[in-house]
Amino acid sequence: MLLLLVASDVSVMESLQSYGRPFFGRATKMTVRPLNLADVQAMTELNAADAVDAQLITGGFPEIVQSWRPGMSRIDFLRASVANPLSPLLVAGELSLLGEFPEASHSRAVLEAVGSGERTFSAIAAQAGGGGALPSGTLSPLLTTLQAKRVLTADLPLSAKQDNKNKRYRIADPYLRLGSQDFFARSNF
Repeated sequence: MLLLLVASDVSVMESLQSYGRPFFGRATKMTVRPLNLADVQAMTELNAADAVDAQLITGGFPEIVQSWRPGMSRIDFLRASVANPLSPLLVAGELSLLGEFPEASHSRAVLEAVGSGERTFSAIAAQAGGGGALPSGTLSPLLTTLQAKRVLTADLPLSAKQDNKNKRYRIADPYLRLGSQDFFARSNF
């Protein structure tokens, strides 16, 4: 028997494969990428140029693309999505993050700091720490975990020698990055 499980909550899928769980040592992990441009064009029934806009707006996420009525212009889609507080365009990112980080944690504070524009280790530590900066021993593992979960990425400066001290962190997911300052500023997660 072949069992195929598909889910968008990475932490739940990983927990099924952890030691002592039903699929430990039996499962193969695969990442399903967002829809490609041809799929988005077929689903939205838009011409090629407008399908590029639809791909950029939706990030290729099937649920969001599915909410785009065939032939609908990007302006009409955005108006309809913004007018509906439960539209997939507005809630998909928040629901994904709630699934990954369900409880209040420093991870959320770090994401809020990066999402609001902080890019350096020290600036993230200062903002995420609230009253005082997060200690390096707390922040470093959090940044590593967030990068492993592909929520954050670190850019290194272009240099002849390796320079790990001047990393600049940013939201990795293009959907979350699109307006991340507004998203993290208004989110209650």
